[in-house]
Amino acid sequence: MTVFAMWLLRLRRGDAWRISLLDVAWLAFLASWFVAACHGSDRINAMDTSVYWCLLFLLHKEATHWQTTTWRTVLWGFLASGIVSAGYGSLESFYLAPLHTYPSHTSTFGNINFAGAYMALTLLVACSSLSCLSKRQNYGVVAGMAVMAFYLMRTGSRAAWLSLAAGLLCYGGLCCGMCWQKISWRRAAIAILFVSLCSILPLLQENWRTKTYERLAGLSQWGEGSLKVRLLVWHGTLQMIREEGVFGIGAGQFVHHFYRYRDTEEYLKSEGRLVDDPHNEWLRLLVEGGLVTVLTFLVLVSLSIARLLTTLRAAEEWPHSLLFLSLLLMLLLMACVASPIQWPASGVFLPLVTAWAARESRVRGYSLSPWGRYLAMLGGFTAMLPLAWWTTTRLVADVFFVRGQTALLQKHYASAAEDLEKAVNWHAHTLYRIEWGRALLASQQYARASQVLRESIEKAPELEAAYVDLGLCLVGLREQDEALAIWKKAVSLFPGSVTIHYNLAKLYLLVKQGDTAYRHLLWIGVLQPEQRQVLSYCLDLGLCHEVRGEFKEALLAYSKAKELYPLQPWPYWQTGLWMERFALYDQAFYYYEKVILLGQPAEQARAYYRMARIYEAERQWSSALNLYKRALAKDPSLPEAEEAIARIQSKTKANEK
Repeated sequence: MTVFAMWLLRLRRGDAWRISLLDVAWLAFLASWFVAACHGSDRINAMDTSVYWCLLFLLHKEATHWQTTTWRTVLWGFLASGIVSAGYGSLESFYLAPLHTYPSHTSTFGNINFAGAYMALTLLVACSSLSCLSKRQNYGVVAGMAVMAFYLMRTGSRAAWLSLAAGLLCYGGLCCGMCWQKISWRRAAIAILFVSLCSILPLLQENWRTKTYERLAGLSQWGEGSLKVRLLVWHGTLQMIREEGVFGIGAGQFVHHFYRYRDTEEYLKSEGRLVDDPHNEWLRLLVEGGLVTVLTFLVLVSLSIARLLTTLRAAEEWPHSLLFLSLLLMLLLMACVASPIQWPASGVFLPLVTAWAARESRVRGYSLSPWGRYLAMLGGFTAMLPLAWWTTTRLVADVFFVRGQTALLQKHYASAAEDLEKAVNWHAHTLYRIEWGRALLASQQYARASQVLRESIEKAPELEAAYVDLGLCLVGLREQDEALAIWKKAVSLFPGSVTIHYNLAKLYLLVKQGDTAYRHLLWIGVLQPEQRQVLSYCLDLGLCHEVRGEFKEALLAYSKAKELYPLQPWPYWQTGLWMERFALYDQAFYYYEKVILLGQPAEQARAYYRMARIYEAERQWSSALNLYKRALAKDPSLPEAEEAIARIQSKTKANEK
């Protein structure tokens, strides 16, 4: 919105417009991207990405008119924001838990690569400013660099570390070659030593030192960790390109197609997280925009590099040209293992680089006539209105979404469903829709929830959670056959999903198909061997053996659960049921008493109820009645206990007569 306003203001003033080869390259790239956006099925994602690239171009066009003082102000703004963000993130990193299982704290940006990219870019900006400041100002900048370097280490982003090293080598090498005698080597050495010492301060913390060493060692271990995940994602993306063709799948459509090419090993290593980006900017442009989009982007980058190399010869412009050349090198390097251009905080550097390169590369300058300016302003306002509406609806939807999420956490499911429905009405994003369906499921509105979740699957078939929740809704509606069909389709799409296999096993147990449930449980043990030690797995394995008539194996499974979890009531509960089934009542009583000792009131109530049933079967009415009353006292919402009390009291009266 700000960029649009700046563009319209320049139109109103009637400033001369300049067209350069870089402008033509930008327009060619945008044209190819808009064509890709037109054949995308998800209009929201296509609109988001197209508007983002359009705004980057307008920023490029506006920045070509800036004076040198404006450029310095903008760079100082980036430096100040980097220092503030790094300071806040560094403080928070000592108190927040790691996000998304990453080995670092990323509270400022939410992602280690985003945080690392911005810190690396702003650190290079800070380095370039040291040569044109006073001694006192240098002290402040060096202190800010120390904070950013400290936070850069805390992010743990190896891509940012390597790109910063490459940027500093490029900037320092060319700078030494061009002004060797003008550099204050003593001041530079002191600054480098101070910043380096601050950057290694995190290593004083033992756990962080271990994690840093592991991540550095991981750079040479492409068969493990996140590097292995990237290789598998790239392999799936290349397979998608081979099958979908070189014309692209559509702007913003990667997330809707990749699930069909996802490797099971990558799924397990990523713990089932949704892959919405190929972790490579070049592959993203190729798979979404097609070959033409990549070629036009390469032309844009090549022209920028050529112009920056040319302007290095200028006596006054070379420091900024050298800075932007180094920034462009860093962006291109990070784009090989991440998506720095896709994220606005670091992607904004690309139009600034191209704008600086285009400042003196004029092909033609012209001014619009008054009528031409009015028509252009009218067109700009016309384009700005839907953008303003789009932005406003997103903001309003976000407000309702946050309210709904908060209500969900507080277990106010009805109000959560209302707020999330409003979020969907304002902006029909798939994430909002699936959370709305979950709120309806939690409030037991199964019919409406199933309808919402079906719409979510239709619009975003890559969302595994939508299939899981839809199956649970159908189970709640007692439509087990349809739930089985949904989960069978889901397991064919996500063969590595432990959650779907587990739900299928539970449902097959419900419909007494023990063999099929057993196969799914075995598959879970293959996918994640550590699941075999989980309490629910051991108990469900025992139930499978019981349904299959393998009672000895069932008892062994329950015994293993007791050994692994001796303080949990459920292994004793299942063992008590097993003993009761074979009329081993003394042993059953022993295990039910263990449940009463270890369990919660609801579990204690069920144990009393089962003991009372045994007494009732043996026609010991008074003992049974006493235990039924205890069960009802522990859990007043247990209807079976009320019915049993009424039944025994009627039998007692009949016997008295």
